[in-house]
Amino acid sequence: MVWSNDEVQKLTNEFVAVADELHELRTGKTPEAKFFQAVFDQKKKHPGHQGVFLATPSGRLLASSTCYEPGKVIALLNDGLKAWSELSTQQRLEPTNDLVNQPTGDRPEDSYPVDGLALRVTARDLPGSRLDGERNSRWHRYYLWLSREEVESFLQTEYQPGQKIKIPANLASRVACLSLLDKGLIDGFTKPFREADVEKASLTMKVTTLSDTEVQFQIFGLTATKTTDAQAFVSNLPKYEEIPKWRGVTTKIIGSATLDKKSNKFVKFQMVAAGTRFGGAYIGRTPEDWGEHPIGFSFVMGESAPAEKIAPEFPHRYPWLN
Repeated sequence: MVWSNDEVQKLTNEFVAVADELHELRTGKTPEAKFFQAVFDQKKKHPGHQGVFLATPSGRLLASSTCYEPGKVIALLNDGLKAWSELSTQQRLEPTNDLVNQPTGDRPEDSYPVDGLALRVTARDLPGSRLDGERNSRWHRYYLWLSREEVESFLQTEYQPGQKIKIPANLASRVACLSLLDKGLIDGFTKPFREADVEKASLTMKVTTLSDTEVQFQIFGLTATKTTDAQAFVSNLPKYEEIPKWRGVTTKIIGSATLDKKSNKFVKFQMVAAGTRFGGAYIGRTPEDWGEHPIGFSFVMGESAPAEKIAPEFPHRYPWLN
């Protein structure tokens, strides 16, 4: 791993290391997004928006690359330090730069649902229908949020053993549209599904155990999404004589949760969803990956730690984040 390398860690002591969700930085209008866009506009041989960017506090780019090997990152960090050493104090800080003087804007992270439900989602392709093939080591992580008000929309005042509670349709659709995504091999980019793309989205909680302090639930559900936006605007389309018309995901969900009666908050919540993805991605999926492929997702409660407060993808799809 690059960032656990001893020499890399030693060099990063010379920098202030930050990480953020890329989509909002690329497309947003906040001071933070404008800062990133200004840094990005200075890159030369660095393809794409992802990677390592080294910049001054005022947004002057020192070095950048998409390298992910320790040796190459070490060289990049040294290049950045060399470029920094060649700048004057005025060039390093540029106090009159508008980007320096702008106050930070409202960020989705500021609305982290401490009293609601924040789920850490991990997605990966599965090795086969019998799960007996070689496991794909690549995975993708993102987050799904429910506000306190949304959680309270399905909590009850009284519970009985065997009682079934249906999760509201809008929240089940959020799970299907924003977290069960056809990322495939964790390559390329895929859009979230729209509400109109949902063919099925059901989530039900069944009370399994009651005590004076807790309610334990079994979770089960089904989802199916399907849309026609597969590889709609990719520059390499002329390579292919035809492209798949559809893309989508179907899954079956199982899980469990524990609710603390006193606080009326979940203290445990975990689910797994397994099924198939099919069709092309919005960007970057090659023909050999257009068929049906097994895919799996895990959902685990966040820990409210700073590193867990990463905003969910597509925050504009959360009514209370706008």
